[in-house]
Amino acid sequence: MYTLSVLLEVDPGHREEFKAAALRHAANTRTLEKGCLGFEIYESPEDPARFYFHEVYADKAAVTEVHDKSPSLAEYVAKTAGWIRNRVREEWNSLE
Repeated sequence: MYTLSVLLEVDPGHREEFKAAALRHAANTRTLEKGCLGFEIYESPEDPARFYFHEVYADKAAVTEVHDKSPSLAEYVAKTAGWIRNRVREEWNSLE
């Protein structure tokens, strides 16, 4: 398995719009992208502007060949680009 962790800081004035767009993106990824095994979104209990995406894929190709090229991701990025103050994306290989 291959996992993405994405930590985001969002402009508080666009928090609710961001949540709606992010949830739609996660649902589209789970249902439309071959190789996506899970996509969960978390919000910080201490800072309402911080979000964490935990995405699980069958392998790296499911990320590079499917997810990174998907219309859903392009739509999400275009819609939310002005709302995101900081974004850190890390990729992880499963040990099992």
